[in-house]
Amino acid sequence: MITGTPPPQRCRPSVDWRNAALLCLMLLAGLAGGCLPSADTELGDAPSLTGIWTGTATEQTSGNMGTLTLSIADGFDNLTGNWSAVFPASSTTNGGNLTGTLNRSSNAASFTLSAVICPMTATATINGTTALGNYATYGFCPEPAVGVFTVVRQ
Repeated sequence: MITGTPPPQRCRPSVDWRNAALLCLMLLAGLAGGCLPSADTELGDAPSLTGIWTGTATEQTSGNMGTLTLSIADGFDNLTGNWSAVFPASSTTNGGNLTGTLNRSSNAASFTLSAVICPMTATATINGTTALGNYATYGFCPEPAVGVFTVVRQ
């Protein structure tokens, strides 16, 4: 009579590893494809912000309304370009370079606007070819300002 524990049994897996590996590769390819931005779902009809955007800016501190123009180059998530704002009521013209980032999952952009007069930061929500946002001056500025803007890609 033999006493003790019988040796462990080795089971042969019922899964064909070649088919399982192929299935895993197909699933990974499908997941990776779903992570890429799509012109139909990202930023509505505007999968890129590249272009000229024009519209109005209203200073909330003074009620002064002007024309805002953004010239944007979209390097996928990094934005560069130029901007200008003209406020006829105060004869104020401002402008300079812009840099920024785009969060495609939330359709939101944030900008730093260098300026001749007062530098600004701005944020915007993009819906198709329209962007709505707000801005504020920072640093030393003789007349600090905050405001809102609406621009449309031309």
